[in-house]
Amino acid sequence: MKRIITEQYNIQNIPLFTVYPEGLEAMPVVIYLHGYFGTRKQGLELGHRLAEQGIYFISFDAMDHGERLSIKKMDGARQIYPADTGLDTWLHMIEVVQQSCKDINLIIENLHNDPRADTKRLGVTGMSMGGYATYSILAQDDRVKAAVPMIGLPAFLKRFEDVWLETSTYSKWSDELCKSHEETLKIMRNIADIDPEKRIKNFYPKPLLILAGDQDLDQPKKYTIDLYRELKSVYAQKSDQLKLSVHDGVGHYVSQSMMEEACQWFIKYL
Repeated sequence: MKRIITEQYNIQNIPLFTVYPEGLEAMPVVIYLHGYFGTRKQGLELGHRLAEQGIYFISFDAMDHGERLSIKKMDGARQIYPADTGLDTWLHMIEVVQQSCKDINLIIENLHNDPRADTKRLGVTGMSMGGYATYSILAQDDRVKAAVPMIGLPAFLKRFEDVWLETSTYSKWSDELCKSHEETLKIMRNIADIDPEKRIKNFYPKPLLILAGDQDLDQPKKYTIDLYRELKSVYAQKSDQLKLSVHDGVGHYVSQSMMEEACQWFIKYL
């Protein structure tokens, strides 16, 4: 077995880990993005598993996380809604997702001259916030050849609308939310502009594995089930390239069985 090497360095202002087997060239590449409040270290176990199978793995710190932690509060940079609703935090997460797509583009560009990496065989994955980012990048970047979003959601606008509506039914928050109505409409228009949900079908016929937890209350499986229902007809001629895997009894975390399924998907399709 080849020795597994873990390196850490920066591409411009992006701190990252790379994990890969020593001595190989032109390896398929998997880029991983962590969850909100997480860091690039979250991906190391997955990275070692993939590296053992000959895959070049990259995990990076997202904006306002890890070594890129700024003076902004991690409980949400903006202050539009009552703090304990979590709405500002969710909106900050979407800002991080948008920046992460730009970061991934920069990372890919910097890999072109690296003999170890074959960017024509590129996969993307991530958990929670990283799952959101995976949906976003696969919907807009043709260079992604396989994707595994884990415990994240594809429907940005629907999720925000649902959480906002639910929050507005609480008497302690309803008056404050009414006062922010105009700002909320503007926010919804902005989210609609970046929402990947309707563009995910353009990923066909490339392999897409969707991982969700049966008991996940943080990022409910309903949204991924709705997406899967829509994509089934799109993937009718390549049904083996699309899979929704809901893991029984799993909450908002990546289980060992999820991690193994993600590994096998990339091994098979990259």
